[in-house]
Amino acid sequence: PQMRPLLVFMKYFLLQRGLNDTFTGGMGSYLLCNVVLHFLQRHPSLRDQRLHTSTSLGHLLFDLMKYYGRDFCYDVGISVLSGGYTFRREDRGWAAKGKGKGGVQLCLESPLGSPPSDLGAPCFRMHILRNLFHHAYHCISHLFVTQASAEDSLLCPLLLDPAHGVITERYTLMAEQPMALASMRLQGCTQDMAPEVLKEPTTKSARMDDLSGAPLPELAV
Repeated sequence: PQMRPLLVFMKYFLLQRGLNDTFTGGMGSYLLCNVVLHFLQRHPSLRDQRLHTSTSLGHLLFDLMKYYGRDFCYDVGISVLSGGYTFRREDRGWAAKGKGKGGVQLCLESPLGSPPSDLGAPCFRMHILRNLFHHAYHCISHLFVTQASAEDSLLCPLLLDPAHGVITERYTLMAEQPMALASMRLQGCTQDMAPEVLKEPTTKSARMDDLSGAPLPELAV
């Protein structure tokens, strides 16, 4: 259950910095899902029930940034299969790919497909991502050390910009794309949409309505 809110935050976090697309060297959704899943598989709270009950999403976010920004060794590969583990790149034949810019390259085995592929290979801006995670870790640490008041947010404005369009217009975006929200009932989505959006027919449906009342042309004999 902790994976979904962590993924939502991380997608916003990377989107606001232009690092959410694998095509441009960032971390796409599929790769990000496996990155967060690996972290949760390795977290100590998974094996300690008492620790699990006392671990909040804030603790997990702090540990996530710390793990990929400071602790993780990028010389090994990641697999989320069989409960998650790390492996030597040479064992998969991926050692010859070398390191990306900045001496950092993420190697993550795809859990789907045969033969397995390296999902982290296209992420050539991993050195920027690691520095970003490390900076976020220090930002949260600063709030802890300075004993920030309870009213201060751990996320805004240090990690997220609340004025970003994706956040301020999120309800409008959700209403305009009801089919993308599989978890919401269609009736609830249409109620949130503007009346003019619901009443405005598409070009194709309007054309079909016009033709439905028109007489059929006579065929020449």
